[in-house]
Amino acid sequence: MFNGWFLLLERSCELRAMGHEPRAGLACYVLSIVFVSHSSWLAAIEYLELKNDKIGERFYLDYNEIARYMPVILLLILLLVNLAGNTQPALNDPNLKLWYNKPATIWEEALPLGNGNMGAMVFGGIKKERYQVNDNTLWSGYPEPGNNPQAAEYLPIVRKLIFEGNYDSATTVWRKHMQGPYSARYLPMGDLYLDFPVKDTIGTNYRRELDLNTAISTVTYKSNGVTYKRETFINYYWGVMQIRLTASKPASINTTVSLTSKLRYKTTPYENFLVLRGKAPSFVANRNYEPRQVVYEEEDGKGMNFIMSARVVNKGGALKTAQGDSSLQVTNANEVVIYLSVATGFEGFDKMPARSMKRLEEISRTHYAKLDYQGKDYNYLKKRHITDYQKLFNRVRLDLGVN
Repeated sequence: MFNGWFLLLERSCELRAMGHEPRAGLACYVLSIVFVSHSSWLAAIEYLELKNDKIGERFYLDYNEIARYMPVILLLILLLVNLAGNTQPALNDPNLKLWYNKPATIWEEALPLGNGNMGAMVFGGIKKERYQVNDNTLWSGYPEPGNNPQAAEYLPIVRKLIFEGNYDSATTVWRKHMQGPYSARYLPMGDLYLDFPVKDTIGTNYRRELDLNTAISTVTYKSNGVTYKRETFINYYWGVMQIRLTASKPASINTTVSLTSKLRYKTTPYENFLVLRGKAPSFVANRNYEPRQVVYEEEDGKGMNFIMSARVVNKGGALKTAQGDSSLQVTNANEVVIYLSVATGFEGFDKMPARSMKRLEEISRTHYAKLDYQGKDYNYLKKRHITDYQKLFNRVRLDLGVN
């Protein structure tokens, strides 16, 4: 069973002995550690001596050198293994959960989710759930020079005024002749709303939480004898947000799904899809006293296009368009899974954001095509999400105590 290892060992040690490849020395040492039993060492030495006396002698010297320090090497390995084990937090640490007994009433109380590109704030409402959605590339405007060519000319004047103690005059000159333009504005993309036909806005046994172990937001409550649960995460690999609605009683899920935005937009339903097509302004004022506040332009690139698409998959019950064909309505379902994909016209910090709406629709379809092609169900996607997330989150543990 050692023949394959012997051949690899022979080649690395041969290169080491001949001095042709310095890195072969490391390979020789590493492969040598594979043969941890004394009989395996002797077998390796005998094999190499039969092939080449010089190689065998070199390996024998390496073996003696390694064996001399083997207790220290084993101790270091044990310490590293123990250290690695201690730095891994528990996979279900109850102290790593942010939880509350009522829905968020303002943005700062909502719980954040994200994958590095898309972000969402989960409010946890009972009668109306809100997911406020952002993308890190959605900005107003377009690339413009940030330098003021007059600045160098007025710098001596500003310095002179400062040295004379005329700070107000220096500020006035600086603002008028030296300050560059304000940057563009980072903008909210839109909102995904779930409206539930319930009278009770509080419910019983209410809990909303963000589990930092898994980066999953959960909302649970009981209403009219039925326990409802909403589970949400934003997957990195597939680039979509996923929401699953379940209930303790069959045919109990009734909700209306809609997409809106504070920017210019239009929402259109397509069977089990909702698509919001929007456009960002080319200019947003920095102060409320400026003559121009929000400016939209039709020219491509002067105002970024963006798209939000929600796919609704229901198990049981019915799905239809509602409210003037701008939303989707689910009735009497056993389970509902909602997938949300977003895309923007961003092409780079120094390029006009000129992606067409057609191109954004193609990007959105690609997200769903990846899901459909691999044919994975929600539980698999959730498991994959947790695995991806914990590779990063579990690298560090910070313990501040529980008191």
